[in-house]
Amino acid sequence: MKPKALLLAGLLTLQFSLLGIIDYSPAFAQTVDNGIDLVDMHTHPLRVNVGETFIVGATAVNNSPTSIFFHGLCESPLSVQFDANVKIQSGVACQGFSIVELKSGESAVITGPASGTTYLASSAGSTNAKVVFSYSLPDEEKKAITKSIEFSIFEQDNSETRPVELGLPFELKINQARLVESENLRIEFVDVTEDSRCPSDVVCVWQGQATALFEATLGNDDVYTFELTIGSGDNTKSIGQYSVALDSLQPYPKSTEKIEPSDYVAEITVKKISSKAVLVKAASEDLRGLVAGWNLEKGKGGAVLYVQDFKPPGQIFLQFDAAQAKCIEFECMDGAITRVSDDSFKTGEQVHIEAGDTLSLTIGDRKYVMDVVGIKTKPWDTNTVSLKEGERSGPLLVTKIYPDHVEGLNFLDYPVAREEGFPITLNVGDKASNGCTISLTLVRIDGDKAIFTQWIDYNRPCPICHHN
Repeated sequence: MKPKALLLAGLLTLQFSLLGIIDYSPAFAQTVDNGIDLVDMHTHPLRVNVGETFIVGATAVNNSPTSIFFHGLCESPLSVQFDANVKIQSGVACQGFSIVELKSGESAVITGPASGTTYLASSAGSTNAKVVFSYSLPDEEKKAITKSIEFSIFEQDNSETRPVELGLPFELKINQARLVESENLRIEFVDVTEDSRCPSDVVCVWQGQATALFEATLGNDDVYTFELTIGSGDNTKSIGQYSVALDSLQPYPKSTEKIEPSDYVAEITVKKISSKAVLVKAASEDLRGLVAGWNLEKGKGGAVLYVQDFKPPGQIFLQFDAAQAKCIEFECMDGAITRVSDDSFKTGEQVHIEAGDTLSLTIGDRKYVMDVVGIKTKPWDTNTVSLKEGERSGPLLVTKIYPDHVEGLNFLDYPVAREEGFPITLNVGDKASNGCTISLTLVRIDGDKAIFTQWIDYNRPCPICHHN
């Protein structure tokens, strides 16, 4: 059967043929099946402490002469059984899944468990894990290979001696803090101020939300207190040149169980904002109007001011350099004037702008506070994505690569997530988007690979997203 037919016509059939019930035997056997192997098996995080949740990762290697297929998105091709010290918990699962093709000679990083299942380290000690990788051959024959790993679970360490890295998720319990050592940025989980999420064993008309309170210390002096909410789209905040995202809050509520504050575990990811562009319009009695914009990636900005506190009133045009300012809950910028249209202001004067519900503009020793008429911001993370035929990233599944264009399926998450993709043809410069947060722009075609720039815009969260 062709991969396209598998994707469009056989998803439900393959869902059961790939992920049927596997009988576990007591032995922790090591198997390699006709060139299919699992390598680099590990837990994430590598050090697992009591009370923490974790995942199991591995690299699937296809050295067989044919392609193999396995589940992606909310499903996982990995199932794991532990002999001690780990509890397997169930919760609400997302519904999106896809079939991933792994061609001959290729490898892919896979993780487990599937959405809705959590591995919780319940006690300290040595743990043996039996890992089963389930896949299907082109004729839909179900296959599986088994390997085992051994790792240790340690007593909980509440100190801040274990640093975390930018871009990698880490977990915090209430009153626990971790340090992003390379940035001298400390994040502490203070409290859960709201948890109205619909219990997993109850049918609700609204999914509810949960809000967690955090404190961040940047350097030695700058302290920020902020809330992040799961279920409302407001799960990311900017702290200076960093974004802090609440990826998940566990455990998920059940109507029959009370969650104690000590039970909560927040998964956090801290990233550096790679670029940021802002356009803001504002007005006041003293300053009839202002249009200002800046791009931190380019380090440039400009403003047109309609000033009334000068004789005579008139229009002033400014250009300034742009640098990241320290603020939270606002878009802000520091800089210095590099060019001005008249002598109202001077080259070199310092500029500071903070735009939220109101706009505060400080130039030299003069300060203006205005009502914001409109504001557009573009904080984003960018990275390059390389896709072959049958591979998917975010909203785009590539089905065919031609020398001058790409064909694929575009999956939308707005206004509601869809499990079916619609056909799309992309030439260089064309874009595929999930309708809200993620977009892919085709930049070039390199043989059997299509190269895209992926943009993630945190200001446009999807209201209901099934896909990870």
